[in-house]
Amino acid sequence: MRNDVLNILINQLIGWLYQKTNSVRLVGLITSATYIVGNVAYSMLSLFPEGDTRFAVLLATRFVIGMSSGTNDFINVIVTQRFYRKIISNDANLKLVLSCG
Repeated sequence: MRNDVLNILINQLIGWLYQKTNSVRLVGLITSATYIVGNVAYSMLSLFPEGDTRFAVLLATRFVIGMSSGTNDFINVIVTQRFYRKIISNDANLKLVLSCG
């Protein structure tokens, strides 16, 4: 179960980044790199001493993994919008889409 408040905040940040760069690919690469870094840090969790340090690293890595995986919704919306814009770009396809709905 995802944290809805965190998801709202992160999607706002990703939306802002998309508007500044106008590139879904760049946003996807950034979130993928963040996801990989979070997973690598999580896999190295046993190298930290037991106690508060390990618990803090655990929380931080889970936060980073959740943050980067929560952006998949945003990227899916952008890709879907671009796909439908291409479909509806000519009148014949628009009439076909409207007749199906």
